[in-house]
Amino acid sequence: MDDLKRLGEALGGPEWVQGPGGNVSVKEGETLYVKASGKRLRDMGLPGAYAEVPIPDALLALAGDAAADQRTFSRAPRPSLETYFHAIGATVVAHTHAIGALLVACSSAQRPEGVLHVPYERPGRSLGVLVQKALSGAREGAVLLESHGLIVYAETVDAAIERSFALDRACRVAFPGLGSFADLVNAPYTASVLEGGGVFTRLPNRKVEKARYLTPDSVVFASVSRVRSLEAPEILAKEALAAFGRPVVLVADDGSRVQCARNADELGQAREVALAHDFVEDALASRGDARYLPDDEPPKIVGMPSEQYRLALTRSDSPC
Repeated sequence: MDDLKRLGEALGGPEWVQGPGGNVSVKEGETLYVKASGKRLRDMGLPGAYAEVPIPDALLALAGDAAADQRTFSRAPRPSLETYFHAIGATVVAHTHAIGALLVACSSAQRPEGVLHVPYERPGRSLGVLVQKALSGAREGAVLLESHGLIVYAETVDAAIERSFALDRACRVAFPGLGSFADLVNAPYTASVLEGGGVFTRLPNRKVEKARYLTPDSVVFASVSRVRSLEAPEILAKEALAAFGRPVVLVADDGSRVQCARNADELGQAREVALAHDFVEDALASRGDARYLPDDEPPKIVGMPSEQYRLALTRSDSPC
């Protein structure tokens, strides 16, 4: 669908979404065209990048109908878990993890005027219910999801894109002197291949006393594992991949870091997530205002079937 492709082209860069995060949708008649789970937003023009869901089924699933929920998420390709909040509101829905929005969503900074707020809730139906409650029946609007990102509801693709841009700029106002995330994430990097499968790359040094996470995606794609030294990164990376079965950031006592993943595509996605977490955390640390997920939340997030599904997709060398 051309509208989804336009949304992906405008909002698919790493300053807007990292890795397989974020999702967009367009309603046409009784059908919801929504990004497929695990696919990259920038790839919305590729085959299999979106799912077609009957809107009545999606609304019943949001209301708690188990049969409708089964029908909605048993489709191939599987629609995004966040289909629940795409089923409501205006014709076009754009959910991003824009850096500016993350800065506000992960702190106590004041959100832009007119933007609704939803407290942190793990992705899924419960989050959709909270978004529906916040909108209070309105078709258009913007919702900031605590520790997660931004949703914009608009009647046209152009309006959704422009509103997303404007709100990201408005969020950044509270953080003067902010550097360029684009320069950081777009810097060239080297991926080293591990014997027997897997790849790794070096990340900028960063001492980590305790693994803490600002967002659900950082839990899944940038999990931290402490090691004493990274003198033999190939061995440690292989051990970490075997133990975790997903991307891992190994952090040594001296602050040196290596990120490993199961293939080059997964590494590229995970690196975006890790660097976004670094960038946002640094900006918030200077204010003493970082709002981390509860300590017991990471294992709950990783154990979600939807996250296991996304990880199964990135395990393959096929584009996601």
